[in-house]
Order: sequence, then C-alpha cells, then structure tokens
Amino acid sequence: ASADLATERVVVGVCDEPMLVKKE
Repeated sequence: ASADLATERVVVGVCDEPMLVKKE
C-alpha cells in the first residue's frame, strides 16, 4: 500500500511539474 501511495505521489508530481511550467 505504501508503495502505491509513493507511486501516486511521483505520478502527480510528474503531471503537476509541466503544468506549473506552462503557468509561468
């Protein structure tokens, strides 16, 4: 379960990163 949560966090971080760059 903890591994799944970690994976979700990584996926969210990867998805949010480009979005933040686009906002800038």
